[in-house]
Amino acid sequence: MNTLYKLQLLFYLGIVGTLITGCEEYVAIDSSNSSIVSEDIFESATLTEAAIDGIYQQLANLNSFAGGSQSSVTVLAGLAADELVASPYSPTLGQFRDNEILTSNGMNYTLWSSLYSIIYATNAALEGLENTTVVNETLALQYQGELQVIRTFCYFYLVHLYGDIPLILSTDYTENALATRTDSALVVAQMETDLLEAIGCLEETYRTDTRQYCNKSVAYALLARVYLYTEQWDKAALFASAVISNNSTYALEEELDQVFLKNSTEVVWHLEPNYGYTNEGNLFILSESPISSYINPVYLDETLFGIFDVEDKRQSNWFGAFESDAATFYYPYKYKVQITTGEATEYSVVLRLAELYLIRAEANYHTGDRTSALEDLNTLRLRAGLPIATESGAAILTAIKTARRKELFTEWGHRWMDLNRWQEADEVLGSFKENWQSSDSLFPIPEQEILSNPNLIPNEGY
Repeated sequence: MNTLYKLQLLFYLGIVGTLITGCEEYVAIDSSNSSIVSEDIFESATLTEAAIDGIYQQLANLNSFAGGSQSSVTVLAGLAADELVASPYSPTLGQFRDNEILTSNGMNYTLWSSLYSIIYATNAALEGLENTTVVNETLALQYQGELQVIRTFCYFYLVHLYGDIPLILSTDYTENALATRTDSALVVAQMETDLLEAIGCLEETYRTDTRQYCNKSVAYALLARVYLYTEQWDKAALFASAVISNNSTYALEEELDQVFLKNSTEVVWHLEPNYGYTNEGNLFILSESPISSYINPVYLDETLFGIFDVEDKRQSNWFGAFESDAATFYYPYKYKVQITTGEATEYSVVLRLAELYLIRAEANYHTGDRTSALEDLNTLRLRAGLPIATESGAAILTAIKTARRKELFTEWGHRWMDLNRWQEADEVLGSFKENWQSSDSLFPIPEQEILSNPNLIPNEGY
């Protein structure tokens, strides 16, 4: 093992490795031991860098909410919406597809616990940075900004998957062990505070030649998304424009097959895979029937393939098909490499320019700037090989919503969260899924958490 990997391993063995099983368990670790490890790490500039890098690696981990595997938000939210179908041999995944998620569901527990594990790691690192004397001020601020962005990123998903959730901002295990659910509006306010502070800390440039570390534009992009979800339209458009206008760094890829590559100019933030391939590519690309597969047990709902026009390049470039004797199974083909022993050519894309165009289009529609909304919509339509849209009035918003579904499918649960924020889940999923109930719009707080913490109240319907 190289030195950096050893240091990262030490960090995770000391702080994060014991946290992976859930919020109530990580807050119960011995505080004196945690303090010693934390202080030792931040007395060394090399260890500090390793600790920060380790958090990014944890994001890309196979069992992380951000890892693109079976327990990721991409898969579980895709199943809960109308994007993915689960193999009948995967009943745990099938509960998400049927919107009948048991509180004991292991995938749901992994999702929840990985989010809080990363939050705890960011809190520990932020506390360590406050007291360090070995990291220069500029770099310490950069690290602080990166950590605040990552913490916000985690809370964004917790709020939109679970509703009111504990807001954990420290490593105080006695306080965190009995944390109550915080009103989601207060969590969102903390997210905004963190991102605005991060903007003042982060550099315009990336720390390395790739875009795997957060910079100022990542904070802008995530803040634009937060403002979109809170219907602060002017601010959403403003921060989306801050990234789009930076055309010396970011540009839409003309070829769709280039979008998810390591060197894509469209990427605002991506995660370096822990292997030579992304977990998304490894999971989604079918080399056998998904009906009986434990390794590749999900595939696309055929209705998604059907909404694309024949001339839409996204259909021909971003869909794959596995032919079996009984049926044709479509799968997401945004990532082209299923497995390799070579160097990674694709990274897992977290934020990209196309989403910012869609954010700005929707925001501008609501501010009354319909001309600009159509311009951004048509920028993506033209890349997809489609004629420009000429809609007017409310039809523009409908076209933007359809564009989001087509552009961002099987990326980060966008479809699931869009239906909920537009208050269209009942209409769309109620007519699509037999067992749908309004209370299904939130995932259940895991049973293990509620049993461990008497202050946690289950979500309605669970």
